[in-house]
Amino acid sequence: MLTLLFSSLGLLLLLGLLLKFAFADGDLTLISKKHAKREAIEGKVVWITGSSRGIGEVLAKQFASLGAKLILSARNEAELVRVKSELKGKYAPEDVKVLPLDLASGEEGLKGVVEQALSLFPGAGVDYLVHNAAYERPKSNAVDASEENLKTTFEVNVFGTISLTKLVTPHMLKQGGGHFVVISSAAGKVPSPGQAIYAASKHALQGYFHTLRSEFFQKGIKVTVVCPGPIETSNGTGTSTSEDKKSPEKRVSSERCAELTIIAASHNLKEAWISYQPVLLVMYLVQYMPFLGFWLMDKVLYFIYSYLLHKLEGNVWRLLRRKATHTHGTCSSRRRLKQTETDLLETGYKFVIDLVFAPVVWITGANRGIGEALAKQFASLGAKLIFSARNEAELFRIKSELKGKYAPEHVKVLRLNLPSSEERLQNVVERAVSLFPGDGVDYLIHNAAYEGPKSNAVDASEENLEATFGVNVFGTISLTKLVTPHMLKRGGGHFVVISSAAGKVPSPGQAIYAASKHALQGYFHTLRSEFFQKGSKVTVVCPGPIETSNGTGTSTSEDKNSPEKRVSSERCAELTIIAASHNLKEAWISHQPELLVMYLVQYMPSLGLWLMDKVGGGKRVEVAEKKVS
Repeated sequence: MLTLLFSSLGLLLLLGLLLKFAFADGDLTLISKKHAKREAIEGKVVWITGSSRGIGEVLAKQFASLGAKLILSARNEAELVRVKSELKGKYAPEDVKVLPLDLASGEEGLKGVVEQALSLFPGAGVDYLVHNAAYERPKSNAVDASEENLKTTFEVNVFGTISLTKLVTPHMLKQGGGHFVVISSAAGKVPSPGQAIYAASKHALQGYFHTLRSEFFQKGIKVTVVCPGPIETSNGTGTSTSEDKKSPEKRVSSERCAELTIIAASHNLKEAWISYQPVLLVMYLVQYMPFLGFWLMDKVLYFIYSYLLHKLEGNVWRLLRRKATHTHGTCSSRRRLKQTETDLLETGYKFVIDLVFAPVVWITGANRGIGEALAKQFASLGAKLIFSARNEAELFRIKSELKGKYAPEHVKVLRLNLPSSEERLQNVVERAVSLFPGDGVDYLIHNAAYEGPKSNAVDASEENLEATFGVNVFGTISLTKLVTPHMLKRGGGHFVVISSAAGKVPSPGQAIYAASKHALQGYFHTLRSEFFQKGSKVTVVCPGPIETSNGTGTSTSEDKNSPEKRVSSERCAELTIIAASHNLKEAWISHQPELLVMYLVQYMPSLGLWLMDKVGGGKRVEVAEKKVS
């Protein structure tokens, strides 16, 4: 009887929870906090960027009503003055300050704005900096987005936001702490077809700000990253669906989004999700059941977003056209490939590529480390190789050492400098796809990367920021955009992206590098979701500390004497090829404790982020900075 009673109670509780989730407009932790803590807001100086309209305007009104001292910033000063006149509160509208701000003005241009902001309320500084300003162009797929769109999006959403944070943080530290509230997006958490560039920029913010908090948590710096889904604002736009006013999806009002944002910040939540279903469900699935979440994005939601894109641009025929015939192999060869992959499951590492067909594998950053190890192992498996880097002499050295069915005689060396314009990269791509006539490129291994010396999130230079993103993000995305059409013409292809553990978890001492690797996660998972039905595959590989031939690795580039256990570059290359041959969407490669942290941040994020804040953050930065100096 008691068993039946407890079972019934358990079932009722479960049904109640499911019902609550079905009608929720935010994650369960967030909506369990009923009200904002007024004592955490009243009398505090709150600086809001992008506050001339939409969520920023509503945030200003709600912060003012809670007794905050406000600084309002945006480019449109007239609109800021209008917003100020409509505010009501203990310090509004009389004591509300208007401060014009252009995030794209560069770090030097932002210094004067920060100094001015800090002087507006003498002796008070800034307690909350709400990063709401953002740039988003109309929807397009990952390949059609222009180079101008790519750089403008990152200039505002990433570079401007990071630069402003770097300038404000030292002042916050002097006053004992402060709180950054980052209005990210659902696109910063899950693949977002039609928003690949925007998603990459928002993923980058996730990497930077979670790392910043991990580094300075012990010194009073707090970070709340807010991820809204579709939002209905006063002008019909929102953070994740800015131009589609007639979308059938249910949207959270900007007033409710602002309310939940302030609740999240006042309760010091590290991350908050705001959306109705089905977007909220997708966010939960990608976080806690990523295999199912990614499958859903690839197989199902692709068609929904294709329809929405059609409504916006009138070219659904292009997005929904049937997959082209694979010109590199017949249906019989496809069945043989399937059989080979089945054999791999049974026998382990025996992906005999040349039994199916000899694929063309293009490896960037192939002149050392993991890239060199990948070249040797792909060659031994019978692949036709193109390998690229800036150092041609090293590439020819490696070529002479390769052994395989097509190596070294038929291995092609192609010099490549990733921080090049898209126009220059176009010439390299045209050469690459013609090196093996009729074969094109089957695998593009994105291994080239730049990592500057370790430093905390504030001390990283503007030069380091631009150099890191120039190679890791802009160059990699541009190369992908140029290669993808050639792959699609042939029925598909496979991108293998050597990301990093820093692309999955907070990485103290590597905030800029982590931001760049998070950006790749956002772009490539979205690319796969958009073109999966047309044969495009993506495998994102996230190595932790790697021991390479020159003592460097993807995530610890200068520290040869680190006591942490490292995976060899040969083992990393082996596992990368296994992951790609099994068409895994994501693979993590590391020894403990890094592997444990990755699992915790993915499947138990509250515990994982707490662990990074309380245990590892500050100490890792101090150790890294000592080694650099």
